[in-house]
Amino acid sequence: GSGQQSVTGVDNSGDHNSYWQVRERSSSSIPCSRGRPVKCGQTIRLTHVTTGRNLHSHHFSSPLSHNLEVSAFGEKGVGDSGDDWVVQCNEGTHWLRSGYISLKNVLLMHSCKLVEVNM
Repeated sequence: GSGQQSVTGVDNSGDHNSYWQVRERSSSSIPCSRGRPVKCGQTIRLTHVTTGRNLHSHHFSSPLSHNLEVSAFGEKGVGDSGDDWVVQCNEGTHWLRSGYISLKNVLLMHSCKLVEVNM
């Protein structure tokens, strides 16, 4: 792997170490405001609330899955284009809390499937 902070998915939505903030893509001058719906097809960044690092991918293999690694990268929300992800929805026009989504890394154009948990 890359040696960066590893990222794994868990079902426990009560785990404070699993919170991510939705932010604007790295090249955007328009800030992502709280409460604004995220559109399917929109490019975003996810910043880990505890560490301030962005969800990131690059050309390193994961030591667990042997697929491309997903890690956390950067400092205080500042990173690079490997931090940008396109929201892909299974249905509808916006990311819904009760729906399934995939995130496609803009730099590498590979997807990671996420399940959004009802809150």
